[in-house]
Amino acid sequence: MNHSNYHCFVDKVVNMIKKLTHHIEVHIGSKSGASRTQFNVVAPSLDKIEQGLDLLLEAMTQLGLQCGIDIFIGLSFHSDTAYDQEKQKYEIYSGVQKSCEEMRDHLEELLAKYPSIAVLINPLAIQDSDNWKLLTEQNGHHCHIIEDRSSLGDQDDVINCAKTAVCLGLEDYLCVADVLEKAVTIKGNGTAVIMKMSALTTGHFAIDMAMGVDASMVYLPSFDGELATHHINRLLQVEVELPEMAPPADSRFSVRSLSPRASPAAC
Repeated sequence: MNHSNYHCFVDKVVNMIKKLTHHIEVHIGSKSGASRTQFNVVAPSLDKIEQGLDLLLEAMTQLGLQCGIDIFIGLSFHSDTAYDQEKQKYEIYSGVQKSCEEMRDHLEELLAKYPSIAVLINPLAIQDSDNWKLLTEQNGHHCHIIEDRSSLGDQDDVINCAKTAVCLGLEDYLCVADVLEKAVTIKGNGTAVIMKMSALTTGHFAIDMAMGVDASMVYLPSFDGELATHHINRLLQVEVELPEMAPPADSRFSVRSLSPRASPAAC
């Protein structure tokens, strides 16, 4: 197994994320009309995505964390709801619309300005397949372009979109055999599998399933709450039970060639 694709052990990753989350809650949570999401995560009211990224980078600097070395950034979009298929435009902010090509350019500008962005989830609408392909071809070597099936639905045109990884949610399928079959199909297309945790994926089963399908990452919506604690504890148990998975202390993360084993991803 190629251990060089990791940067930290699970416990170190969790501690860094919790430290960062606490810092943001203390220093940012009271600003910008911040509210909390259903996962109890602070969500400041911002006009542009760049404002949030700048706040995050500032927090990392104050904590002595190196973005792109200690922690990578993942962005999750709701592009399907922002996309008007008739006009073939995205409304990225209230009253601000971009064409399909302009939206792709906007995403590439973000990647150029913030090179520590390692993950884009649902960056474009599923109907915008040509730009999915171009975005993946031009940026997939340094950033995972991820399709989250749990929000886009199980449609044939989705699975055929160009991307480097696909999110699978256990609640989207009726039985384990369906999950295994879908994972085999996705990996057969040369695409990585990411197992997404949710309020319905309780206990050890979800993490164990991620291991069973050789998921590249585990997608945790939050690091707070009882459910997240269960998932994180199971990841820690797996690390102890399977010590051969533990990476060397000086290993580095590689976006393009993730090891086919579960590791936490904060997106």
